[in-house]
Amino acid sequence: PRLGDEDTVFFVADPNRGGVWYNCDRKGQVDRKLKTPEKRLTDALDYTVETVVEKDEDLAGTTTIRFQPLVPKVRLLRLHLLPSLRLQEAAFAVEVAGAEPAWQPLAWIQEAEKEDAEAAVVFPEPLAKGATVLLRLSYKGDKVLQDGGDKNYFVRARTSWYPNLGVFADPALFDLTYRVPAGNDIVSRRDAI
Repeated sequence: PRLGDEDTVFFVADPNRGGVWYNCDRKGQVDRKLKTPEKRLTDALDYTVETVVEKDEDLAGTTTIRFQPLVPKVRLLRLHLLPSLRLQEAAFAVEVAGAEPAWQPLAWIQEAEKEDAEAAVVFPEPLAKGATVLLRLSYKGDKVLQDGGDKNYFVRARTSWYPNLGVFADPALFDLTYRVPAGNDIVSRRDAI
């Protein structure tokens, strides 16, 4: 499956160094400045991700995504989220300049972990093209971190350890907060675009 707007994916299936290593459009499309045939529904503006490592591989978090619909009448929005992370709560607000967000509960779809566990949210009314929308999702589960030995853990689900819109060609700003058990440290890499 496509992971966003990209046609080419280099995926490494290795438990320690695996994941998506490279993602892009085809060279001919880039050279001719052609857009890929898949149309994005949204433009992610920024993510605020608050993560709590409860113990070992157990993780809980809240992610707020600020985005704009690129097409009119978006009502269902697919999320990329590791199936073992289960949505607990969802809310949304349409941003109004100078006003506090008026959060409203939001329905979500997420079947059993071993079935079609893809996640999506369902807005009560279609979103207006160009509106700025806040989407807040709480989730918890396991199998996000992998024990590397000596109480060292690393993220095994690099593209789905928090809910996201799953489009690698859509850069966004991130504000990351981690809470871990005493005696543990976090190493998080910041890349400039």
